[in-house]
Amino acid sequence: IPPGPYTLPLCALGGPSALSVLGTLTQRNFVVAWRSPLEGLAGRLLALPLLFTILVMAFWNVREGGDARLESTAALIHNGLLCTAMTAALVGKCSIATHRRRFHQERWDGLYGGGLFVVAHWLYTLPLVLITVVASASVLYFGSGIGSPEGELVWDGLTELSVLGCLLLSVWGFAEGLTLLLMLLVKDSFAV
Repeated sequence: IPPGPYTLPLCALGGPSALSVLGTLTQRNFVVAWRSPLEGLAGRLLALPLLFTILVMAFWNVREGGDARLESTAALIHNGLLCTAMTAALVGKCSIATHRRRFHQERWDGLYGGGLFVVAHWLYTLPLVLITVVASASVLYFGSGIGSPEGELVWDGLTELSVLGCLLLSVWGFAEGLTLLLMLLVKDSFAV
């Protein structure tokens, strides 16, 4: 058929379903994570537990000093939340930077929108973030001595550890999600 004034655009012929695009985007995230280990899996899984290990060394045995010292339990948890937010923003920036240009091009082509990209990113990061947060909360809880004085995990200790883990998970999710949305909204890479 010779091209004429009534040519049909390719997007009118239909495209892949949202589930197949979601699967492809999630697979692409895992492939990139395996290809670059420092920015991918190793950086994502080890950054926060190593940072919390350094933090616990600075706040060694918090229980003995009481709350009057600078190294109190509240200061330790506050610094842990701050380290979590900063690490999540940095890890989120590094993981999105590789997909950013392709996202804007495929969005311009009409393959998918920002919502599907965010859902695919969260499907990719959720298991890794859970592993990271559980390891980091355990390092912070058991390493600093804010748990039970005997060092055993009792029911109250498990509740405290769970609350600490949920708190770290919510801070991580907020910081990484905000970084993700900011990097997707701002198209120029020099602006962020």
